[in-house]
Amino acid sequence: MNVRFNGHLILLLVALIWSCDGNKKPEEGSAVGSEPTQPISPPTVETRTAVGGIFQVADMDKWKSVYNTEVPSDVQIGTLQSLDDPSLIFVIQWSDNHTNARAMTTDSETIEVMKEGSMISDPQFQFYDVKYFREEPIADSLRLGISFEVLNYDMWKNDFDDDASTRRDIGMTLTGLGTDADNDNLVYMLFAIKDRQEVYEFLNDEETKQNISNAGVIGEPNARWWRVVQ
Repeated sequence: MNVRFNGHLILLLVALIWSCDGNKKPEEGSAVGSEPTQPISPPTVETRTAVGGIFQVADMDKWKSVYNTEVPSDVQIGTLQSLDDPSLIFVIQWSDNHTNARAMTTDSETIEVMKEGSMISDPQFQFYDVKYFREEPIADSLRLGISFEVLNYDMWKNDFDDDASTRRDIGMTLTGLGTDADNDNLVYMLFAIKDRQEVYEFLNDEETKQNISNAGVIGEPNARWWRVVQ
């Protein structure tokens, strides 16, 4: 089972409906600063809801200016930019609930504001039940989003927590974990990454692939590479 990497992206979070082609290897070098020690198992938190959208923009600075004006900072979770297509961004923010979030994403005024912010493609939205969110800042700006479906979330989560030390040793820090609002077994994760090549090799190692399969993952996980927009 290969973890697939896509050269041209369509859609988050914790990434959105990720699909990738399996032969592209990452570029050399991606260490961006240092990282505090990650706890072996992230603490369990009360589930919160979030909405993420992926779309293209013509002017990143203009988008950020409009977005920061329209959306309060305590609602914003983050903006990520594709490593493969700099015009493609992934924006995620907290929501009161999924009903209000769905209404917001179909509201004509919302879409017009997004267009004023230089959006040039139709947005694709995803709605999340957030199981874990890292509050502490982290220096590394490189992000890896992975999504997949599992047979049973609780069974998969136990195996995932058991492998926390392995991920820490190769510089993968979990920053967000959530499930689809309509499917508890559809998992989305976002990691801060120190070295893209090392993580790529780890995810495509035969033992890693077997462990993923044994944890109840259905099919091949999908992956996308991003960088944090400041």
